[in-house]
Amino acid sequence: MAEKRIGQFVYRCEPLTGREPWALLLDVKKVLAPMGSILGISSADGLMDATRLMAGELFNALGAVDDQAVLDLMERLVGMCKVDGAPCVWGVKPQNMSDTFEVVLFVLKVNFESFFNEGPVAKYLKAVAA
Repeated sequence: MAEKRIGQFVYRCEPLTGREPWALLLDVKKVLAPMGSILGISSADGLMDATRLMAGELFNALGAVDDQAVLDLMERLVGMCKVDGAPCVWGVKPQNMSDTFEVVLFVLKVNFESFFNEGPVAKYLKAVAA
């Protein structure tokens, strides 16, 4: 079980197994695909320029998504964590936007980091680049 301190709590997340991570990946893709334009933004041209660009792109991208679908997905992801053995409830743990965003990213990292960075996708991309 992975754990991470976010705000004043230590969040724990068990990686999904079997069919579940695939279902989650497809749901994430479906809900967040319209936000794909912000994923390519980096701070290579300077932090302030990237920050301004990111803010503008974020609002543009948010206009393209289904608000309720995003909220439902975030609630689902938050609920995959536990604090002190109890499932997390959005609005209780975590309470604020920053902590919620970090918890969501933590759950995605726990479930998909090895698949994209070390697993079949990474191997395929390396083979294509060679």
